[in-house]
Amino acid sequence: MATDVGRNETVRLDDESRASAFENHSAFARVSFLWIDHEVPVGHLARHDTSITTLPTPFDRSNLDDVDRTQDDLLIQLAGQVDRHCLDILLASTGAPVVDIAPGDIDEWTRTSILEIKLDTRSGCGVDVLLDNEISPLITTGEDDGLRHVDVGWRRSNVYQMSRHQPVEQGFFVVVNRQHVIGLSSRAALFLSSQSLDATSEYLSARCELAYRPRLDFHPGAVRIARVTFADEDAWRTAARSAARP
Repeated sequence: MATDVGRNETVRLDDESRASAFENHSAFARVSFLWIDHEVPVGHLARHDTSITTLPTPFDRSNLDDVDRTQDDLLIQLAGQVDRHCLDILLASTGAPVVDIAPGDIDEWTRTSILEIKLDTRSGCGVDVLLDNEISPLITTGEDDGLRHVDVGWRRSNVYQMSRHQPVEQGFFVVVNRQHVIGLSSRAALFLSSQSLDATSEYLSARCELAYRPRLDFHPGAVRIARVTFADEDAWRTAARSAARP
């Protein structure tokens, strides 16, 4: 599809089909039970929003395939950056202490946490799992219609993967949560911007403005977070390869 962004202009993506690349790749967007509001709600002050922007990427406006791929790639990158921001907010929140677990304990910890959240909240809502892509091989999952799940027998918990691309030494995270508690719930306005340095070169970037503030104090016991660390990248790769073997 041709871009609606004029040279050196910015447009907001208010078409669901164009924004789907972002919403299908952001774990915090996918776990949300609300449609993300692309408009500014009445009374909402945009100055309280966080603005997250990708690096400008060169593209060829005259090549529609290049335009399409560039837009999709930028929105996918943006989804990972938004997930990074949301997880940082979550980690700084009270009510969800982080526990450190060994790589070999991820599977059991996740399954136990699903049950404990169900017992603690006494809720009829489902329980979801968010985790970094890098440790997804360490959790036993099934798949239905392209959506992964953890089957604990008495229920299936959906699994949503984050593409934060953090350094291995910072650790990877698993977040088990009661549905509706930590997803994006109000505003995530998406934009594409063109920048041109001269008549022959043009760059495209994607931006998201969002206001993300989960209130975990409203939902005691509804979120559990674990951090998994590895000595180095070789240790992570070894653990992932070992777990991925049939």
